[in-house]
Amino acid sequence: MDIAYIGYSEVLLEQLLKNDLYNVKKVVYVPHRVNERYRNILTESKVDCFEINNKNQMDALFEFLDGITIIIMYKFEFIIPQKYINTKRIFNFHGGNLRFNRGAHSMVRSILNMDNETFLSLYELSDKIDLGCLIEEYKIPLSMKETVSDIDKKLQQGIPSLLTSLNLYLEGKIHGQIISDGIYYPKIEKKDFTIDLKKDSILVMDAKLRSQVDYFGAIVIINGIEKRIHTWKLQSDANKKQETIITNDSIYVSDGKQCLIMYIDD
Repeated sequence: MDIAYIGYSEVLLEQLLKNDLYNVKKVVYVPHRVNERYRNILTESKVDCFEINNKNQMDALFEFLDGITIIIMYKFEFIIPQKYINTKRIFNFHGGNLRFNRGAHSMVRSILNMDNETFLSLYELSDKIDLGCLIEEYKIPLSMKETVSDIDKKLQQGIPSLLTSLNLYLEGKIHGQIISDGIYYPKIEKKDFTIDLKKDSILVMDAKLRSQVDYFGAIVIINGIEKRIHTWKLQSDANKKQETIITNDSIYVSDGKQCLIMYIDD
């Protein structure tokens, strides 16, 4: 079947191009989001491409997609207007549980919530964000060690099986489940990953650190100055003493059972 792909997951793009069930005719992506591997795949495939930089290009995007009925989407930061959802069949991959983790930055949210599992969810778009007909899910367990890049890598291992399910769905051999409600989270803000040395437990601090290590780092406010943290150690505390020690280049926090040593970015 002829399809278009919208997004910046090089893993999904590569899987689509290799899959005999799908004929990728057009690709849409945000230039600053894609990596060198993505660009190399596009060059080798010689597929028609459209670069979008802002939501004002949405009409031009769908002019480019004229003649394509089926669109597969993953990692796309702009909301598709309803008028286009009504004229296309758009299928989205969402890196979270549609019942408990809808909205942007779902992998970051899974870490902050200290979830013990998460999903790569494939669904058909409706007029609501991350709501529609759920076709299939790929579930992975989570420990208290994963970062966003870890979760992303594990979730994308489920892409081949979800593409098989999508084909079965389009052929009418399986039926999805309508998701009419769920917990929606707003976009992640600074306050979500700012560490409170007085109130946050060590586990909460560690979660905030892991949620931002792939980005600009978690935040600690020291004497009114914002500091970023990318490097830290979590270990048992032999001293068994509750204390917080702040130096010029590190922060030591102990709850008497374990300690967290955070190294302040240069």
